[in-house]
Amino acid sequence: MKSQKISVIIPIYNSEEYLNKCITSVISQTYSSIEIILVNDGSTDDSLNICNYYSKTDSRIKVISQENRGVASARNAGMEQATGDFIGFVDSDDYISYDMYEKLINSAEKYHADIVECGYYTTDSDYKVVAINNLKNDVIKGEYNCIQNYIKEENTTNYNVNKIYRRAILEGLKYPNYKYSEDFYMNVMAHLRCDTKVIISDACYYYHRHSNSATLKNISKYKFDVINSGKEVLGIINAKYPELSIYVVLYIMNNIRTLYKQIIKLRETEYDIYKSELIHEYINLYDQWKGKIPKATKTKKNLMALKLFRSFRFLHDFIEQVK
Repeated sequence: MKSQKISVIIPIYNSEEYLNKCITSVISQTYSSIEIILVNDGSTDDSLNICNYYSKTDSRIKVISQENRGVASARNAGMEQATGDFIGFVDSDDYISYDMYEKLINSAEKYHADIVECGYYTTDSDYKVVAINNLKNDVIKGEYNCIQNYIKEENTTNYNVNKIYRRAILEGLKYPNYKYSEDFYMNVMAHLRCDTKVIISDACYYYHRHSNSATLKNISKYKFDVINSGKEVLGIINAKYPELSIYVVLYIMNNIRTLYKQIIKLRETEYDIYKSELIHEYINLYDQWKGKIPKATKTKKNLMALKLFRSFRFLHDFIEQVK
């Protein structure tokens, strides 16, 4: 049987410090039937030259260069050029184990899966492993069960980089123009088209946390993309599987909590408008879903959202008093 090809898309913006390790980890895969699409998103450092160097040494590498439009646009550009049977993503400051794609594609072929997911490591700025995020082996059948698994965050992650997707289920889909949580939206859309999902326990992806990581940068209006993405997904899920909507609400609420905690630690008046926006978003969710939230907190993950629900309740009560 002919080997199924995986298109590996790597969006790149000013990643010269990490790019060699990232690209080397992909070209060194034990599974060789891959194409590597490097999307230079308007880098102003030496990233493009590094990409061009590797493209001359490995015929499987294709380089795309565009003006800076963000990671969502870069991934979309890579998807348009992808010719593989499956698509995978790697962030340019991360890297992967030498056998990651062999493990993922073997599971995809064995179970005729549309999505295969593995665990991941978290490393610090010196590439030292600080956490191992293992999953449990599982095979999930049926579209509803696949989307339920993802929405309820049961033995899964919100990332797209530790997965491969059958290209057919991504046809016609595009990442929304968000700087954060664009992968949450895309994963929802993919899982809504998924007939079989396989989860393997092995941790194969290395998520490199450093001072320039997007998730560690200062607060900006773009951080609210996690809420905007959640609200967009909420509309989609509420229309098709309303009984799962509460879990999207919990996703949004947990992100509100995280953002609020980050902002109040900064103690800077310029962020007061963000605090007001977060309170407003919370109250809207509170008013619409307060009767359903406790009923959906049977899992350990969602108990955190209940804690959020209770800790933020005083905000609602206070604002009601001063109206």
